[in-house]
Amino acid sequence: DQRFLDTYWSRFEGKYFAGDGAKKDEDGDIWLLGRVDDVMLVSGHNISTTEVESALVSHPSVAEAAVVGANDETTGQAIVAFVILRGTATASDELV
Repeated sequence: DQRFLDTYWSRFEGKYFAGDGAKKDEDGDIWLLGRVDDVMLVSGHNISTTEVESALVSHPSVAEAAVVGANDETTGQAIVAFVILRGTATASDELV
């Protein structure tokens, strides 16, 4: 789809941007730095942290949300979310 083309093929003319960062040191060695975009690989699925955060803040009790990846032996990465509740909202099983 167009979003895929815009995200991965438009940054560098004629080159595919995989989303992984790297740097070359003074000896010519290349060091992988990890992901530079907001995509996590969870159980073989690319999950956007931005999309998860948007879904969380769409809940009327959630004011702000931040999502990060954590290592997981089973899935590779797991989604970890941090939320700030709105006003008088309290954490409950219904919200979780």
